[in-house]
Amino acid sequence: MPIEDELQDRRNDYDVTNTVQVSSAPQVRAAVKDLFASLYPQISFDSVWLAFHDFERVFTGRDPNYHAVDTTYHDMQHTLDMTLALARLIAGHETSVEPGDRLGPDRAELAIVSALFHDVGYLRHKERDEAAVNGAVFTRIHVHFIVKGRGLSRAKVERAIALSAEKYCSASAMLAKTAEITHDFEIVEVV
Repeated sequence: MPIEDELQDRRNDYDVTNTVQVSSAPQVRAAVKDLFASLYPQISFDSVWLAFHDFERVFTGRDPNYHAVDTTYHDMQHTLDMTLALARLIAGHETSVEPGDRLGPDRAELAIVSALFHDVGYLRHKERDEAAVNGAVFTRIHVHFIVKGRGLSRAKVERAIALSAEKYCSASAMLAKTAEITHDFEIVEVV
């Protein structure tokens, strides 16, 4: 059977090797742990294990403060799939470069934990974000304006920003239907 036929039979909840179920946090955690153990045998996996535990608890809605992630793409499976892919990339890097060019266990651990939580912006707090339909809806936006110039009047800058944000910006008008939009500004004097 050609490899193309084998790939056609791959289930969409498994990784590209069709060996790890990327919809299962325990399976991905075990695969990442095996990679880490082969790369860093003297290093504890406890903090990464705890990150997987917290990730699964929050993304599945078992944390009392947050709804489960309910976006179509940026969900638990997507995150686990890319975390496993990153762990494999790290393993490839660590085994192919000179010792002085390696990431080492601390940076590798940071990368894995960052991958696990890269989509936390899609989490919805049960109290603060109750108006959001799902995690992909903007619920709060803050815009910080930095205005540079010479001798600018604070009152005139404030008025220009208010008009921009409240009257002339169609994006603000659209987003304000589901999001609380706030703004502030600073004036930087240019010499």
